[in-house]
Amino acid sequence: ILKKFLEEGRVEAKKRGGDKAHKLTDEQKLAVRRWAEEDRRISLAKLKEKCLSTFGVAVSEATISRLLKTFSSTATRRTPLQPKRRGDGAEAIDARWLYAQSLLQLFAQQLVQTQMCFADQASSSFTPSSSTVSSSSVSSEDDRGAST
Repeated sequence: ILKKFLEEGRVEAKKRGGDKAHKLTDEQKLAVRRWAEEDRRISLAKLKEKCLSTFGVAVSEATISRLLKTFSSTATRRTPLQPKRRGDGAEAIDARWLYAQSLLQLFAQQLVQTQMCFADQASSSFTPSSSTVSSSSVSSEDDRGAST
């Protein structure tokens, strides 16, 4: 403080920051407000694109959201209910169903031929005959390999 007083003759701190200019002028802000009022379901992303194409000014969705809050307006920020996945079309679903059916047929053929089916992850076996095989009666992988 003493140094500031001796050099500059003041004791208070200088004002920090500066006057940040707004990206949009008052006329542009009113235009964005009109767009939001004309179409209440318009998204922030669409308003952002419209600002870029109309005014040539790139603004963020957050900037537009803050702007609309000053006007007591809101725009929708659309998020998909479910994330888009590849292979959700009718053809892909039909192909998966056919694949599952072919696996079931192979499984049934193997069951008829060997009269025993193994489930590797569970380390247990199941037989279609009247005798039951418990999971403790199945030993190691060597025994399974020998039976096939």
